Amino acid sequence: MVPNDVFRLLAKSCRRFRVLYLAGMLCLFCPWGYGGESSADLRIGVFPHTKKTELGSGTYVVKDPPTAKGRRYSWDRSVPVAAGAKGLSVGDKTFGKRLLLEPGDGRAVIVVGGKKYRGRIEFWYDGPGSFSVINVVAIEDYIKGILTHEMSPAWPLEALRAQAVISRSYVLSNRGRHGQDGFDVCADIHCQVYGGQGAERPLTNRAVEDTYQEILVAEGKPLTAVFHSCCGGRTEEPQNVWEGSRTPGLRSVRCKWCRESPHHRWEASVGADALSQALKRDGNDIGMIKKFRVLSRSKSGRAYEVELMGDRGRVSMKASVFRLMAGSRLLKSTMWTGVSQKMQTVKDPQTGRKVKKLVLRFYGQGWGHGVGLCQWGAKGLADRGDSYKEILDRYYPEARLRVSP
Repeated sequence: MVPNDVFRLLAKSCRRFRVLYLAGMLCLFCPWGYGGESSADLRIGVFPHTKKTELGSGTYVVKDPPTAKGRRYSWDRSVPVAAGAKGLSVGDKTFGKRLLLEPGDGRAVIVVGGKKYRGRIEFWYDGPGSFSVINVVAIEDYIKGILTHEMSPAWPLEALRAQAVISRSYVLSNRGRHGQDGFDVCADIHCQVYGGQGAERPLTNRAVEDTYQEILVAEGKPLTAVFHSCCGGRTEEPQNVWEGSRTPGLRSVRCKWCRESPHHRWEASVGADALSQALKRDGNDIGMIKKFRVLSRSKSGRAYEVELMGDRGRVSMKASVFRLMAGSRLLKSTMWTGVSQKMQTVKDPQTGRKVKKLVLRFYGQGWGHGVGLCQWGAKGLADRGDSYKEILDRYYPEARLRVSP
């Protein structure tokens, strides 16, 4: 009888052969790519539009421009990289406006800006005093570099496998998001937080390898598999968070597995004076806020539209917009079970006199926008023995698991 590990290895090898075969049959054009770049590579803007950085010591094959034949350069210490009047400089060497660096001494990583990266590094000249650092890396290595930032590496393997699949799906659905800047995705929370090889851990790497090339698909395309920390009891429809957003494969589902989250229930206070100032900066000067109310809720129970009334007018807005205005780390979600309003006597910092100001006290559940996978729910399901495929099916019931070409 063949052990399960052998079956898994054989299945993975077959998938890899199929991927390589399909990649060889396809020729994808990328307007800002370089010769030899594979469709399985991603371009990550690790330091976009920066003034300076440092390249770690070592021997590199430098292509100037990226389509040219490479020349070997060695530096015995870290050297500065900068953008001059006409092009780029690395240490005391001057180059053109686009450079591609590959390890030339058998190492698997390149150190730039104190961080280790797999693959290759491209320096992209923006103009005098500005350039971008782009990591050209295989998709699977990219997922290894983000997983510890998106989910705790101490969590169960099945939860990490589920996160690997949705992170891979998300980046493929958003590939080219920063195309005008010369790269596919950035390395911060606007896309997904990417730390390079230095962010990898054994268990998260295993989760990536165990789900090799697996993605969620809806209507024949990679699913924009958004996720959040804790839903508080039910996930949300995407159109209730992002105006006019219809995302195939995403819908609201019940969740009772995230109750262990420290954010399942929370309380927060927001001063009306701070809200008044924020509204004024946005062009809505309604004076000092005197009253707040929730106008409507979505089917998930989250606040959908709110109204603020001041001594010079009133304004209504989506609750998700209000949350961002008040501070998304303060108001952890829009699933408010209650909002109390009290006038409190406080000392005015400008005049030193005691004044009465409205303070809103929010009682809420969950953390995040609430759409897609609930990470604490995924952990709860994994703890009780559910597989990553069962976890994905619960939060994305209309999507299908596929191997990406």
